[in-house]
Amino acid sequence: MTGVTVDGNDVLEVKKAVEEAIKKARKGEPGIVELMTYRWRGHFEGDPCHYRDAREVEEAMRLCPIKRMERVLLDRNILNGEQVKKIHADVQERIEEAFRYAEGLPLPTPEETLDLDMVYATNLGGVLE
Repeated sequence: MTGVTVDGNDVLEVKKAVEEAIKKARKGEPGIVELMTYRWRGHFEGDPCHYRDAREVEEAMRLCPIKRMERVLLDRNILNGEQVKKIHADVQERIEEAFRYAEGLPLPTPEETLDLDMVYATNLGGVLE
């Protein structure tokens, strides 16, 4: 089986690698695409991350795939600054709308929390964020 490793923070590189893997898979040639990326946050909320250097995290954050793709779109004149601002505002509104919707739902019953086919998360006074 073939495989390829690509920069998982480069949207265009990921797209190219995945398209190639799909093309091969459709011809009956299985493969693996490994996307190298970096987890910005700890293993759990509140993880102090003593096991890694803060500069390492800062460097990884500079390679943010969203910011990198935004730069490509701006550099290629596909988007302009005003369009980017509008996209950011629209995304923020969608996030806030999703939170309003979720916060308006009732908490699950104790029985529902044991249903392995369902997953629940809630913000109980800042416990989960």
